Amino acid sequence: MPRLMALRGGPADVPPIPRRHVFDPPPAEGILTGRTRAVGREYRFFASGAELFAQDRSNEDVFTLVEGWVSLHHILEDGRRQILEFLLPGDICGLVSPPGGPAQHAAEALTDVTAVVIPQSQFVSMLATNADYAASVIDRLSGSILAAHESLVDIGRRNALEAVAHLLFRLDRRVREIGGAVPGRTVDFPPTQEQLGDALGLSAAHVCRTLRVLRERGILSLDRHGLCIHDPDALCRMLGQDERGTGAAHAE
Repeated sequence: MPRLMALRGGPADVPPIPRRHVFDPPPAEGILTGRTRAVGREYRFFASGAELFAQDRSNEDVFTLVEGWVSLHHILEDGRRQILEFLLPGDICGLVSPPGGPAQHAAEALTDVTAVVIPQSQFVSMLATNADYAASVIDRLSGSILAAHESLVDIGRRNALEAVAHLLFRLDRRVREIGGAVPGRTVDFPPTQEQLGDALGLSAAHVCRTLRVLRERGILSLDRHGLCIHDPDALCRMLGQDERGTGAAHAE
């Protein structure tokens, strides 16, 4: 099982209200060793490869990412893995029903991760008493539902070339929205080809071949330096998307 590293603490009584994709970064004194408040938010640090929570294990906490990348995945009995979603700063995970019940999937840090962690019972109380916070959470969870629908279309109806291109298109857009990266510039991209395959139901070799086609067409490239979309117009035309990620209008 991946090793968990947690540094706890934090002076505030209420978690930061997430903007659409990103939290305010924690203050330098916000991550403390060995000190936990019984009430209020708690910053935790997870090393790359650590689990935030495990599949089929009890989970009582809600996690909101402040920094780093996380994958949500489900492991089948024979060890096969389906990645359900890649999470970025501002995303929320860990909700289970009933609170404290077993999680149906696991969350793993793809990079070093900082997250705000609160008990689910307190999280529910905050939604009931803080309308602004509830609205921001609904906005973020609505985005997660939309991402799940897009992933379903990628797996169910797009061919391998379209599915890989569309997943990279969506993640590139989110990274740039969070960090303000200029279109056409390389962005940090931690997921491996194997992980992309696990998200799309493809082998790593198939993903590799697909990336080679996209690179040879001059559309995008993905390597150890990161992801770069060289020709966003060509990518949008191929996917039938506009630059915002919505379906392009059909001209009469």
